[in-house]
Amino acid sequence: MKEIPFLKVGAFYGGNQYWMLRPMMRLGGCSTVCACHAAALLAARGDGREALCPFEGLECTRREFRAFFRTMFEYVYPSEMGMPELSLFKEAFGAYAESRDCEVNFELVEGSEPLERAAEAAERALSEGFSPQFLLLRHKDKDIDDIEWHWFSITGFEREGGDMLLAFSTWGERRTISLSKLWDTGLEERGGLLIAR
Repeated sequence: MKEIPFLKVGAFYGGNQYWMLRPMMRLGGCSTVCACHAAALLAARGDGREALCPFEGLECTRREFRAFFRTMFEYVYPSEMGMPELSLFKEAFGAYAESRDCEVNFELVEGSEPLERAAEAAERALSEGFSPQFLLLRHKDKDIDDIEWHWFSITGFEREGGDMLLAFSTWGERRTISLSKLWDTGLEERGGLLIAR
């Protein structure tokens, strides 16, 4: 599997909204966690966007991550329905980047688009060292209901025949799942894929 260098928070693989004390941050902070991941990865590229992240590199303490989360939450935060559209994340993270005088470009792949378009975009982004952010809304498969109505960061891929196995970070853990399973929600409500470059 091809995996990009990713944020380590102590022994954890990425951040976790449940480390926060405020109920709204715990309930709806998954988009904020993903924004912190994206900002840290962009800052670590060494292309002049270091202001996106308050610490150097891709390692921090839980205390540092919580402070970063609180700052990011001023820009990337949920409404009553969470952050159920890719465009909302783009707008919010774009405002954060602008506040740091940094330019960020976005690629959006809506959940209504073909699976192969999502696979191509994810593979290209990861090959370039960017972490796609995935928004999953409702899904017919109840085995993955812990990541429904949820944002998470994709960190690696492996082609498996006609499918793609993804590595991703959620709840401070590394997990894997098939892209075709994620994409085929079987329901009208769909999320999609967002790449911040």
